[in-house]
Amino acid sequence: LTERGASNRCVFAETSKLRAGGTVKLTLKSHPGQGIGKKYLEERRAGPWRYIESGCGPTDVAVSVKYEDGAFIKLANDDLVFDVAFWKMSVGNTVNFVGGTNAKAKTKLNGRGRDWVINGDGTIGAKHFPHLVLGIQNPE
Repeated sequence: LTERGASNRCVFAETSKLRAGGTVKLTLKSHPGQGIGKKYLEERRAGPWRYIESGCGPTDVAVSVKYEDGAFIKLANDDLVFDVAFWKMSVGNTVNFVGGTNAKAKTKLNGRGRDWVINGDGTIGAKHFPHLVLGIQNPE
C-alpha cells in the first residue's frame, strides 16, 4: 500500500473495463512493461487461510482479475482475492491473494483489508481508507 499521490502508486491500464465487471490483466500504465502477478504458483496456508504472495514483474506474468460485488479484486482463475496483510492499513504493508477454506463464507470477507474501489485516476484504492492505493515496493 502507498499514498494515493505517491510516485510508487500503481496506475493500471484497464480500470474502466475492470470497473464494468470485465476480466483484465493487471498491467501498469505507471510502470510501463510491468504488471502485478504471483510470486509463486502453488497456494500456501496460514491457519484457515490459503494465500499466494503478490509481486511486480514483466507484463507477461500479470494476473487476470475481475471486480466483484463492488468490493473484491478476484483472481479470474482462482478463488483468491486481494487482501491487505493482517488488515494493517498502513503505507508499506503488503497486499496478497487470499482465500478461506470455506470459499463462499471466507474468501469474500467484507470490512477492511479486502474491500477495494476502482478510482477514476486508474488506481485501485482501499475502500475504507481512500488515501491508500496499491503501490509497488522499491520502484525502479
